[in-house]
Amino acid sequence: MVTNTAASIFWTAYGFSIMDYFQIFPNGIGALLGFVQIFLMLIFPRKEEEEQSMRGPKDAEDDKYELEMGGSGRSNGLIKDEMSDFDDDKWEINMRNAFMK
Repeated sequence: MVTNTAASIFWTAYGFSIMDYFQIFPNGIGALLGFVQIFLMLIFPRKEEEEQSMRGPKDAEDDKYELEMGGSGRSNGLIKDEMSDFDDDKWEINMRNAFMK
């Protein structure tokens, strides 16, 4: 968001330097909307509870399963290196189940 706003500002400044209205207007509008977006983010920051609820219950169940299997709780738990306790047949079954969801 910030980088898009900065890019719009710089392109608008470049448009003014060459006096190209086709460069000035779209990027000026983008810079203006970027400022509005930043302003709104400062007024209404995202709450930590909302971030966690956006993940949904299914993701929390997957993390619990992965932690039980010895993973980090950050991926889907089906990385073969993390499942060194399992043989290849169980790993293949887990991979098939992951893609069937």
